Amino acid sequence: MKFFLVFFFLISCAQLSLNREEGGTLSSIVGTHIFSFEDYTGTYRLTREVKLQGGKLISRNKIFSSSGSELETTVAVSLVGTKENKSGRKVISILPEASQFSVWFDKKKYFSQSQLIRDEKKIEFKYQGGDSSNINKDKYNLNSGTFFCYFSQIPDCLKLQNLLVLSAKKTIQIYVIWDNFPYNKDQYQGINAEPVTLASLSLDKYNNNEFKYILDLGNQVIFYTFDKKLEFTKMFWVSQGISMIKQGRE
Repeated sequence: MKFFLVFFFLISCAQLSLNREEGGTLSSIVGTHIFSFEDYTGTYRLTREVKLQGGKLISRNKIFSSSGSELETTVAVSLVGTKENKSGRKVISILPEASQFSVWFDKKKYFSQSQLIRDEKKIEFKYQGGDSSNINKDKYNLNSGTFFCYFSQIPDCLKLQNLLVLSAKKTIQIYVIWDNFPYNKDQYQGINAEPVTLASLSLDKYNNNEFKYILDLGNQVIFYTFDKKLEFTKMFWVSQGISMIKQGRE
């Protein structure tokens, strides 16, 4: 009993801090955040630039080599709105809208973009790369669900929709849209070659300084860490040898 009392005191304090932020939990999200990024190929610099503009969450992730060359860029745009929850209270809702992704493989550029087709409840991907000049185009159905997040926007998507607090009480189901599709299967070993993955989010552990969450993709897990103000600080995807550790803000 003491364990749960202490935890809910900490998470309640964190939520109180969020509610006091100007713009409704937004001030610690907006800005440019600098991370060290490491995978099996080496260590790099990653920047996460996040804006809230015109009712949209706009993010740009860039990975740079040690020499400063841009290796990978992901831009994602999600609609930010409100809806009523089961208790009739209005809460923030995020809906992925569009994304663009570019990466260099073996000195060749690959490009992908997605677009939500709301009337059809589908998401369309266009992609091109390598030696091919053809633009491929495919549409995929979106299942019914409550929470959808672009992969590159997961930290912001979780925080804005209060999922960090909700998942501390029970496991939350989230549809992850891979904004690097169809190249996600090339970048991540063992990932299904699908644009959308149903994942579950739950709290793993906590202390006075940070909260650690598990995003379970079904066959792999990703750990996301947030500080006591619920600001995103670390990500570890052990099976892929990937880590992100926050270094500061610009």
